[in-house]
Amino acid sequence: MYFRKKQVVIEAVKFEDTPESITAISNLNIDSVVAVSYLEQRPSKIRISTLEGEMIAQLGDYIIKGVHGELYPCKPDIFDETYEECNEPNVMNFGKAIEQLKQGNKVARKGWNGKGMWLVLMPRLYLEAGKANARTIKHIGKDTPLDCQPYIVMWTAEQKWQPGWLASQADMLAEDWQVVGD
Repeated sequence: MYFRKKQVVIEAVKFEDTPESITAISNLNIDSVVAVSYLEQRPSKIRISTLEGEMIAQLGDYIIKGVHGELYPCKPDIFDETYEECNEPNVMNFGKAIEQLKQGNKVARKGWNGKGMWLVLMPRLYLEAGKANARTIKHIGKDTPLDCQPYIVMWTAEQKWQPGWLASQADMLAEDWQVVGD
């Protein structure tokens, strides 16, 4: 079996030989930073209390604040392979927005002008022959099952359901997609 890491925005600080780095690490969660080894106010290691026990972060490592507020160290090569910088914590590209739709979330462009506009993926709907509403049976017949494939629908600024939404090139290239609440 294969697994892909879910999109999660994390907070992290690179542990460097600077007062700013130490201050930023301390601001992540002061209770988890057990001790700092100071040599003339220059730390070389930090002991961190993690969910797996105490771990050591060395200069150059990243200190990551997890989804439940826990801290843990991460080597720079693993960090670089796993994470990418984002300017805003809750925005994404179109590909990631589609992944969110597939997970059942509503998404919207941050830059959309209409208030309350969002998209959702309607899942496949299968109804046995004769079980569809009269409007649909009129077109497919009462002896035909209704097999409606998934599609994206928009809730418009006019509070109307607009099935069959299609992305423009601007939408596909945008980096301001975000998950919106229920």
